[in-house]
Amino acid sequence: MVAGFKPKLDLTSSAREYENPSGLFLILLDTLKIQTRILLGALIQVLLCSVLPMRLAITPACLLLFHSIITTVLQVRSPRSSHFQDDVVFGRATSQLPSGDGSYGTQPAKDSIVFFNLGIQYNHPLGVFSQGAYEVSRYYMKMEKNLLARREELGLLSISKWHASERQSNNTLIITFYFKDVESIHKFAQEELHREALDFYHKAKHEHIGVFHETMIVPAKNYENVYVNCRPVLMGTSAVKLDDEKSGGESWATPLVNANHPNLKTQYARLSRHENGAAKE
Repeated sequence: MVAGFKPKLDLTSSAREYENPSGLFLILLDTLKIQTRILLGALIQVLLCSVLPMRLAITPACLLLFHSIITTVLQVRSPRSSHFQDDVVFGRATSQLPSGDGSYGTQPAKDSIVFFNLGIQYNHPLGVFSQGAYEVSRYYMKMEKNLLARREELGLLSISKWHASERQSNNTLIITFYFKDVESIHKFAQEELHREALDFYHKAKHEHIGVFHETMIVPAKNYENVYVNCRPVLMGTSAVKLDDEKSGGESWATPLVNANHPNLKTQYARLSRHENGAAKE
């Protein structure tokens, strides 16, 4: 008898959280292009040189450079101790949603999922500083916060933020969601918060601010994934609340399991397909 899939991470008393900067921060960082940041730093240095003796004026820059060099050397000498490897799940892992009792079973991709992209695009040289941008961004952040607070109720599995890179000023932010079903997305779309955000956008008529979404319903046995030595991303950051009665209290599981299982070693295996590509019954 084949053993069930083995989880890579332990149960937690609440949904596991990962360091994730706000969407507004990502857009703001991109609005201030690298040359702008360099010029701002140069301007600050000029101002310091104009009011302080040269020895004191260059001290802040020298200290920052020294700190950066020392930190980099220490991290290179001991990679595991650096923040770059925080939350990294070593080895091969794949994302398989657990049942309510915390078991993963032996059948890959046994549940259908919904892949949902929600995006905002600032087609303006001022980016987040353009007219109406703050209000639209604020609605986005409020909706994200509301979804995370009610993730079990609304069937939310995970959220990831991404920057598009199709042009020099990458002022397009994409928030990727995974849901258990499309009904959950539709329910949230009919709620007051989303309607309020949509009404504001249509009434304001800021043509330089674009919004978009994509919905893809993926049936069971029609998706697969694998992560090797990765910090959890995309579906790998999902959190599933277990049945309180069976788990003995509030417990949350992650979907990451060991991908070295016989039923998970190949792409076709993770799709529940035979080696000829035909779906398994």
